[in-house]
Amino acid sequence: MSKDYEEEYDVVSLNLQDGSVLECPVLDVFEVDGKEYIALLHPKDDVAMLYGYLDNEDGTIEVTDIISDEEFDKVSKLFDKRMAELNG
Repeated sequence: MSKDYEEEYDVVSLNLQDGSVLECPVLDVFEVDGKEYIALLHPKDDVAMLYGYLDNEDGTIEVTDIISDEEFDKVSKLFDKRMAELNG
């Protein structure tokens, strides 16, 4: 999935398989084991969605699915910890 990202707005537009676009607020961008990830808020379901994250030189970003359960577990645990710290 390829996305356009305007940092000043903190929103990522996800182009879905059915052709629709989902505007998702950015919750966090963080690193785990040397790889960057992004947490997006689903605007209707009010849940966090976690993806791999690449910031391209042309100003666009790419988000990629996290395929491995082990990788997802690491990423989600760190994200949960970061959110707990922020919400004190």
